[in-house]
Amino acid sequence: MGTSGSSRNFECIRFLRVFATLLIVYDHFIAFRFPQWLPVHAVQHFFNRPLFLIQDFGALGVSLFFIISGFLFAAQVYRTSISGILVKKIVRTILLLALATAVFYLLHLIVGLLTGAPTYWSQFNAMQWVTNAFFINYFLGLPDVINGATWFLYPLMLFWILAIPLLKLMQKKPFLSMVVYEAFLVVFFAVSKILNLQTIPELGYLYSFIPWLMFPLVGMTIAFTYQKTISIPKGLGLLVVLYLLIVQYFFSFNLPMYAEQPYIISLLFAAAIFVICLLCESKFRVNRFVRAFDRISFATYLLHMPAGSLIILTLYGILGHVSLALLLGIPVTFIVIYLFHRYVEIPVSNLLKKVAKVPVPTLPASDEGK
Repeated sequence: MGTSGSSRNFECIRFLRVFATLLIVYDHFIAFRFPQWLPVHAVQHFFNRPLFLIQDFGALGVSLFFIISGFLFAAQVYRTSISGILVKKIVRTILLLALATAVFYLLHLIVGLLTGAPTYWSQFNAMQWVTNAFFINYFLGLPDVINGATWFLYPLMLFWILAIPLLKLMQKKPFLSMVVYEAFLVVFFAVSKILNLQTIPELGYLYSFIPWLMFPLVGMTIAFTYQKTISIPKGLGLLVVLYLLIVQYFFSFNLPMYAEQPYIISLLFAAAIFVICLLCESKFRVNRFVRAFDRISFATYLLHMPAGSLIILTLYGILGHVSLALLLGIPVTFIVIYLFHRYVEIPVSNLLKKVAKVPVPTLPASDEGK
């Protein structure tokens, strides 16, 4: 593997990204909206429950995205412009989220006018739309009431921010940098428990997200080990420590995800799938559908939950049939997603390339988050 950081060297990652996107789309479009539908019950009976794959594969898809993001970050770390790239990734992500929220706001107004009835999103005030559009709500300890799927970006951005001070060390001594990162998490945990910081209302919401901050570190460790900049025994040791840390953080700060819905199982499945596909990279062939779907993956992430819910539920209310609502609603949703990608995401990315001294990386969309 080269050090350019381009995922174009890994066709398997494109397939994994599309696979993860489809898992999340299934969770949000079908299983979450129509839990009583017979096919959903069949999938839960034969796969989700016996394998402890929670959230109807949604957790597995999210875990794959975290690992992919961490892996590609490590693959880019040798670039001298990596700190600038990280800053611009954050700016691009927030800007596109704001624009996606604006597009959805117009869409929900149009649907309301056409149906003559207020939509579910009509209940939210201007401040809620703005704070969710610019990702402010999470830093205020407030849930995402507009989109419903942007939580992934919160720990991912925390991961990027915490990684910036360690970039030079990662370039020279990747193993030591990972030890420092994990040691910081251990110290942070100890201080938090001693001072009971997690009991402070303003911080409790933050603490509940911290376990996911460590998921990209799994991808980073796999990348450094694959690059042979970290030996296999050291890589396995880092992964074991990460596992213990994630379990303890879930147990201490997000107990439902430890006991009631064990998220760690989905992470373990995701890591195993990722490693197997990475080792079989030579078997993957270029697929035009996969590449096309991969290009719209970030637009899919930003719009699939609100736009899909609005369109599918509106059609279900009119047609009264789940299968017809899905058959018509999913294609219409992806038309909206493609239009956003073509006429908003691409122009914004091109504009940022022109105004930025350091070019925005041409990584597939999901590297900005899913």
